[in-house]
Amino acid sequence: MRIEHGALAKASEVQGTIAQLRPDYWAAQYDYAGTLSFVRRYNDAISPIKRTIALRPDHIPSCQSAALIFTMMGRHVEAVPQTRKAAELGSSVAMFDMVRYYTEGLGVEKSDAEAFRWTKQAAENGHLLVRREMIEIFLEGRYGPTPNDAKAVDWATRHRAAKENR
Repeated sequence: MRIEHGALAKASEVQGTIAQLRPDYWAAQYDYAGTLSFVRRYNDAISPIKRTIALRPDHIPSCQSAALIFTMMGRHVEAVPQTRKAAELGSSVAMFDMVRYYTEGLGVEKSDAEAFRWTKQAAENGHLLVRREMIEIFLEGRYGPTPNDAKAVDWATRHRAAKENR
């Protein structure tokens, strides 16, 4: 199926109208921000996603969408708190995103200790790829921990069990 450019422009217009008619309805703002992001109008998406966050601050997808919009704009300092909020609310994906901020120094000071903390938290919260990363961390001693074969085996066991239970 092919989507014509005009259809995307019309969708943005319709969502914008709905958002104007329902300024205090978080879902209207969220949908509008999402539509604008889909067509890469990130700058225009900032206002409705901020409104969404103000209306529903504990909505993980809104926090993650805000972080994505800010990241696409190169505004990492604004992306970090939104990602952190989603992580604190339990998103293992957001926890893993925090690792990148700390390993690359995006919007925060580089910190192996924080990168390790968020990696471990994401792994403990079920992020399968990060569980695999924990094996490597304890085999190689990345992010500060001393290499530890017993901990690497423990994480390998957890990783294998999680894969088998999918």
